Amino acid sequence: MAHSPTTPQPRTRRSAYAVVAAALVLAVGVGGAGYAAGLVTGADIKDGTITAADVRNGSLAYADLQPSAVQRVRPSAYTTTHSEGTALTEAPVAVVTLTLPPGRYTVSATGNVFLTGEGAGDAQCYVQAKRSLGNGGGATTVPAGSTYATLGTEAVINLSGRRKVALSCTGSAAGISQVLMTAVQVSTVYVDGVPNS
Repeated sequence: MAHSPTTPQPRTRRSAYAVVAAALVLAVGVGGAGYAAGLVTGADIKDGTITAADVRNGSLAYADLQPSAVQRVRPSAYTTTHSEGTALTEAPVAVVTLTLPPGRYTVSATGNVFLTGEGAGDAQCYVQAKRSLGNGGGATTVPAGSTYATLGTEAVINLSGRRKVALSCTGSAAGISQVLMTAVQVSTVYVDGVPNS
């Protein structure tokens, strides 16, 4: 019997097996991947094998990280104020203090230096922590006849344990008021664009 070009040819057993085999491969391939994904747990992954490239951007929140990692990512800031006037003498006086946890900090402080006697007065202030002296201090002179002068200082400090950090000041014929001290925890400090360790 001759077939015309418009008459469909009957399917052979070979083509039916090929279609069934392809369907099975597709079902196992798609279903098997979903099945395997459901079976992989954290216990199946070797420590240290997942890298930043394996994690989708924006898929992690602070709650997904260990507290020590969050502290490295999110800086902590501390501040204190003292508005009343404190008379300064040659003996250092702690005008304000902050208690800080271990870490590296940039600390800045400002205050208004005023006259307590006749003539000019002067003041020197520096950031100080027990067993860690800041690397910066400030000084100012209040000329005779002036109301006040502003004093500012900055320091970088490293604390190995929980410590009190103070703005310590000395002076002659002067006092200090309206003091603000702020400490910001940082991982790296840059000086003129260069990391300072």
